[in-house]
Amino acid sequence: MVRKVPLLLTMVCLVRAVIGAAQPCENWSLSITTDANPGQTSWQIRDVSNSQVIASGGGYTNHGTITLSICLPTNGYYSLVMNDSGGNGITGGGWVLRDPLGRRVLDNTGNGGNFSSTCAPPEPFCTVVGNTKLLDTHCDVETWLPTSVVVCNEDPLVSAQWQVGDQTNDGYQFWFFDPIGAYTRKVFRSHAASGGLGPPDATRACRLDLGTIITDPLPTGTLLNVRIRSRVNGLNSAWGGACRFRLDPVAAQCPPARLVDYAGPLLSCGTIGRHVNGTDRLYARPVTRLVNGNTQVADQYQFEFSLPSENYSHVAANTSAWVTLAPWTVGPLLCGPVTYNVRVRASFNGGNSWCPWGAPCPVLIINNSPPLCGPSEGNRHADATDPEYVHALLIWPNPSNGDQLFITIADLGEEVPTASIEVIDVFGKRVMNELVSVDGSALNTVLDLKNGLSEGLYVVNITASGSTFTERLVIAK
Repeated sequence: MVRKVPLLLTMVCLVRAVIGAAQPCENWSLSITTDANPGQTSWQIRDVSNSQVIASGGGYTNHGTITLSICLPTNGYYSLVMNDSGGNGITGGGWVLRDPLGRRVLDNTGNGGNFSSTCAPPEPFCTVVGNTKLLDTHCDVETWLPTSVVVCNEDPLVSAQWQVGDQTNDGYQFWFFDPIGAYTRKVFRSHAASGGLGPPDATRACRLDLGTIITDPLPTGTLLNVRIRSRVNGLNSAWGGACRFRLDPVAAQCPPARLVDYAGPLLSCGTIGRHVNGTDRLYARPVTRLVNGNTQVADQYQFEFSLPSENYSHVAANTSAWVTLAPWTVGPLLCGPVTYNVRVRASFNGGNSWCPWGAPCPVLIINNSPPLCGPSEGNRHADATDPEYVHALLIWPNPSNGDQLFITIADLGEEVPTASIEVIDVFGKRVMNELVSVDGSALNTVLDLKNGLSEGLYVVNITASGSTFTERLVIAK
């Protein structure tokens, strides 16, 4: 008989060794998007071990997104409590809580109107965040069917226990919960149970058939978060980062499409320096649906490139979930480096009807392709290796209508975890301040203004690792 060897894992939050001693803390970020009555919104983060309020805020005056930096003592359990003195939640708004590495722990974006006076997640969160989560292709999907199968990434420590000793205490626990606390459900998938899925192998436990959740089933139409943790020899790792999740059978019959927005060779959303050369491509997530038990694949895709500030729009079609950036003769892309708003939609009947457009993404595309573009284009003609380009702050659209602002810096000069974004009005008053995550040395983010800025001239400052990038912004509604 093969005996298992106990494993030493970095686990859950630890009991603090010295009561009352000063604890090291790490900077977490809380982004709150307010509604038409931001002064009614307040929040608290409480230490559940002693009910102490660690951080709090409220009484906001700017109608938009506020991102706050919160230093939380390490190895602790905390609860985020949101309040609305008006008794109707944060209509159209919401919040996101991220750890120091930018991983989401709670994501209630756009769902803030679904509570009345106060709400909190069903369980406290731990400041130790694990690495197990839904696959990138399954994360943030909101068109699941009750019979769908969701899959998490593999933990090699779990796979190493396949067919070794007791198979009932190795696997993955899936936690579905409403971020405002109305629902919670945990499901454990072990090596020992098939769950109706096959073949039996070291990664079968990564897959969860939603149709097997009979007791306290997942609600339809409700935004949930999904967090996952691995279990080895009965010992749980820390919960991984959160993904958005929603069962929506109606939307699943014609799902919206979007550019690939997860790490990998097909990453397209928010990328910089794609060229119009007949080779570079943008990729969308392939769109499928289930019809009479059979998977049907979309047979047409449309990619829309738009730049409202220059009254430019072009739609390119393809039978596959990608588009080649070619020197189109009709509606060619503009010359030089330009950040476009790109969105995608799919069709299942050869383009006779179309599913809804998906969420837009900023993509910076360089067009130096003759004969329409060339050196005669002057300063707008640039290359991705041009120092003036790679270190430039690009914001779009500018002028803006006060809704969303796409922000791109191709090279911050060094790899940094976060960057600070501040918006300053003509009187020198800081009207917005956000801390955003950075992917390596490139910054690609969307600032949600929510029409919170009045018409006029502003300055946008991006600060990262001691360097500051500045650009003017015009709000014209």
